[in-house]
Amino acid sequence: MTIRITKIDNETNDLTILRVEGKLHLADAEIVEQVFEDLRRQNGRKMEIDLTAISFLSSESAAVLKRIEMRGASLTGLDFFIRQVIETPG
Repeated sequence: MTIRITKIDNETNDLTILRVEGKLHLADAEIVEQVFEDLRRQNGRKMEIDLTAISFLSSESAAVLKRIEMRGASLTGLDFFIRQVIETPG
């Protein structure tokens, strides 16, 4: 596995943060998506995906992140280039 996912509950803001670290390939992004969906169903909180510690992002994984964002997650910690990859239509 090339990523680490850490779940952080922010009770004050009724927010769950998933901090993702490492290299994000397609299979890894699909794991993040599954964790996001499972948590969203379980707790109904606002969700944030913190991508500050991502060192690599494939175009396929960017498409998965875009799907997650369209389902209501906030993607944070993106540098300009990673944001461009996610925003580029595939």
